[in-house]
Amino acid sequence: MHFVTNIFSTVYDAIRNWNGFQLEPAISDTSSVFGLAQFLSTLALLVVVFNVSDFRYRYRLYVTRYDIRKAAILTASAIAGVLLLTEFWFQNALPIPRFLNHYSNIKIVLAAVFLVLIIYIVLVCFLRPPKLARANAVQFFRATTHLIHQGNKDRLQAIAEDLGPAMEDIFRLGSQVRSHSEPSKPPIEQVCAHDLLLTLADRRFCNLIVDRDPAFAIRCFVLAIKYPEAPFAQFSRNVGEEFIVNTDSAFYQEDSGYSSGYFGYAKPITSTVFGSYELIERCATKGVSSLELHYSIIDTLDAIQMEGFKRAGLAFFSAYLEKNPHQSHSYAFARLLASVDSCTSGIYKINNLAVDEWKSPEYARFKAAADFLKEAIALLDKSGIKARSVRPGKETFHDVYDALAQAVVGLISSAATVDVATFVCWTVQHNIAWKTLFSHRESYTYSILRFKVRRLIYNEIIQNSGNFIGARYLGFCLHVLGLTAGDRRRAFNREDYALRACVINWTKKNYKMLLADHPNVAQACLQGFVTYDHEKHQLVKTFSDLTRKEAPREVLALD
Repeated sequence: MHFVTNIFSTVYDAIRNWNGFQLEPAISDTSSVFGLAQFLSTLALLVVVFNVSDFRYRYRLYVTRYDIRKAAILTASAIAGVLLLTEFWFQNALPIPRFLNHYSNIKIVLAAVFLVLIIYIVLVCFLRPPKLARANAVQFFRATTHLIHQGNKDRLQAIAEDLGPAMEDIFRLGSQVRSHSEPSKPPIEQVCAHDLLLTLADRRFCNLIVDRDPAFAIRCFVLAIKYPEAPFAQFSRNVGEEFIVNTDSAFYQEDSGYSSGYFGYAKPITSTVFGSYELIERCATKGVSSLELHYSIIDTLDAIQMEGFKRAGLAFFSAYLEKNPHQSHSYAFARLLASVDSCTSGIYKINNLAVDEWKSPEYARFKAAADFLKEAIALLDKSGIKARSVRPGKETFHDVYDALAQAVVGLISSAATVDVATFVCWTVQHNIAWKTLFSHRESYTYSILRFKVRRLIYNEIIQNSGNFIGARYLGFCLHVLGLTAGDRRRAFNREDYALRACVINWTKKNYKMLLADHPNVAQACLQGFVTYDHEKHQLVKTFSDLTRKEAPREVLALD
């Protein structure tokens, strides 16, 4: 203890007797090292460069733990004040301690402080991309959400490009919120990451990354597969919708390798955004997925957009068949078929078009929906998956055969709303809707689906006789299949002989009842070129043949 006391006493005496604290007049010199003028000009130049530089560099300063802008202003103000005080003190030779009486050294120290500040700002702006951690989580979240909420496109693009390296940490932290042992009090960095992922689902932000930075979207989808607990459904839906709606997006450059080269072969967006069954199904179970379009958008899709939607849906369906051979229930598949059905609902509007029915968006949506079902059936045929039952089942979406059969029947129901006596009616009903399934292809898949569709249509006719639903299906069958049963042994149209014979027999026995009890329903059964002859009490189908003097006809005599 005595030894320690002696040491402190010795140090105290040395400081007390040190002549460095003695006051003496300040001695100025002519050194030009880091004067006030040089400092102000350098500071002004840095401010100008910083303001005209890329916004991403300012964004990196925004998301640091501390407000570097405020710290830089305070430091620069302190340096300017000390420089001004130093100039005044030495120019007037005021008293100063001997160890501070070095004019150049003081300015060198101030220059070093200013240089360290500049190097740190440059390091943050140019060499260190932003990362989300506990230290800067709150500031990172506040700055990013504030800028995204503003919606400035140039700033959103800078944010998207700069967030790329940080997305791994954001997904990792955001996926841990629900699995934390104390869900009510998770770590702040996890909460900020979770909420930041929800913020990225802003429609304007999703629109921008689809238009300008699709690589960011692909990276997010890849990370969503890696971190399944991350909140991703809303972002998935908005990005997928934007890829389909925006015909200038990179997604539309993946139509074929012949047209687009590498991206047409690799198809990074198609395979990542629309071709991951597990991710899309997981998002669908949480409410929305990348395949779901808002109902207001479906009615505005044109031919090019419908082609993109069809391609996206087929990419998912192919993955669905590959990853789900046991046909467990799929929310995404059910909603995809519902969207396809919605695309056909407006085809009735071409009844009121005098010309150019083929160029109408309703016709384009209907044809694309039919093409989707046709190609989906071909994919199912290649997969080798068998039906659970030959007869139509009640649990539609637990069996892909029942789901596609119902979708084809829905397509036929929409086609039956086109009933004008023109060739467009035949095109929609026969060449598009009916040929979706009833073509000349023969296989297990086609035979099972045809049986289910025939059975479903006939059930609709007999169960809804006397109302317009049954009339729609009956009129479609009479117009497309004809009024004569024909020969069952003939190969031509043999696949629809059973339905044709049943419909003809039912019509012969029941049409008189419809005329008596439901005349409007009976009139609704007459579609296309089918008419009713009151005098002879028969149905007549007149074929369009301009090469003959009298057009050929088919006649169905009624009971």
